[in-house]
Amino acid sequence: MKTYKTRNRSTYTYVTDTGERITLCPGTDPTTGDTITEEDIRRLHLMDDAEVRNNLKHARRPVEPWEKDTIEQWRADHPFEDLPDRSNVSLDAESADEDGDADDAGKGYIAAASMALAVQERVSTQVERLRDVVEMLTPDQQELYRRIVIEGETAVSIAHEEGVSEAAIHNRMERIKRKIKKLLVGG
Repeated sequence: MKTYKTRNRSTYTYVTDTGERITLCPGTDPTTGDTITEEDIRRLHLMDDAEVRNNLKHARRPVEPWEKDTIEQWRADHPFEDLPDRSNVSLDAESADEDGDADDAGKGYIAAASMALAVQERVSTQVERLRDVVEMLTPDQQELYRRIVIEGETAVSIAHEEGVSEAAIHNRMERIKRKIKKLLVGG
């Protein structure tokens, strides 16, 4: 579970499932011949940053009301044992055995987690409505919304990249928020 941001942002290093470390640099990838741009590297780091934020935010998530009864029942059934760790871990970690290999028992966990996510997705009509409304925005507005709200970029970095003031980015976001609110309420 990744819990820190990478300091060197000019390259991107990842580890394959075999343990091989691969570093991507802007230019042409010698193994595949693909062109790797600075923007590709920046987006990879942004995805990692989002994962880090999520992992840190949910590392020790609060107990949900529906979980309290289950925890109390578990404590009654296991009086001399510590409560299992409720930290946020990846599904890969949950589906691995003690050697780190995926096992069949873990696949059941992944299926159950996937089912729970699917149910949660169906229940969340508000999220679906918001997605529909965001699709009604102009392409430029959608891009700014995605970069700030979903990817967590700062107005300062976007302003610097676009050569405009931070206030201009904030003003654009305020217009986007007003438009979303209008479309949600009037929709």
